[in-house]
Amino acid sequence: VSSGKPPNVKITKDASGQSVVDIRWKLHDRAITGILRVPVNYVWQNGGALVGILTGVFGPNYPDPNVVQDFLHDFVLEALLPNFGPRTPKNTSRFNDGISGETIRLMIGRASKLGRDGSPLVELSFRGAMRTIESEFNARTYKIRIVEKPDRFGLKRRGPSGDFEQFRTFGHVDDIYFPDREFKDVFMVCGAEEIRDVAEDPSWPRRPICQHTFHSSALGALVVLSYRRLWLKDWRDIQAGAEKLLQSFPFTTSGEDAR
Repeated sequence: VSSGKPPNVKITKDASGQSVVDIRWKLHDRAITGILRVPVNYVWQNGGALVGILTGVFGPNYPDPNVVQDFLHDFVLEALLPNFGPRTPKNTSRFNDGISGETIRLMIGRASKLGRDGSPLVELSFRGAMRTIESEFNARTYKIRIVEKPDRFGLKRRGPSGDFEQFRTFGHVDDIYFPDREFKDVFMVCGAEEIRDVAEDPSWPRRPICQHTFHSSALGALVVLSYRRLWLKDWRDIQAGAEKLLQSFPFTTSGEDAR
């Protein structure tokens, strides 16, 4: 049953006739609620029909609003690397191919830049990720130890040392990459470098991925990018491309541009 409030998510068309998803969104650091307009072709479809996916995520009464929340708190986008191209009828097969590693997924979660203790939110996320990397469970289970590793792509790195043959066909452990400064504003957790990608070594049938975390000033959100580790060398360009894409989505309030 509709609450009578504007919907949190609604498929519509813009002035040019392009299908878009209007998302009720709150720019956290500015406490402004408005409509974020995202082209439908950027919305993650998980291999299914868009309306079906939205119904599954937002409930059977979609596009009625969630009566508990006045705005959406998170959503997922996808694009083609390296230029963040959207899904089109001509390239759909490349999005549905989970093996090629051409796509990037963007998980957007509304969040302040600072955590409750006043520390940067990305720094707090980094600390949690580091605790997971250094967990005793992994050390006991896989008989590994966590060590400092050589820098990669301008980033410091910690991760496992031990017998990696056990990961040739199954299981994984991760390296964590981070800038050499007190408070981390970006970090990546990726399959350990010793677990080779099949494109690097055909004897390893693996395709390690990276989870790349930063805070988006464009949307006031914590962003986690997911992409194949082969792209990690381009992490600066990838983060800049993601932020540029998010900044390109119009955000309006009371019919006026809020940016």
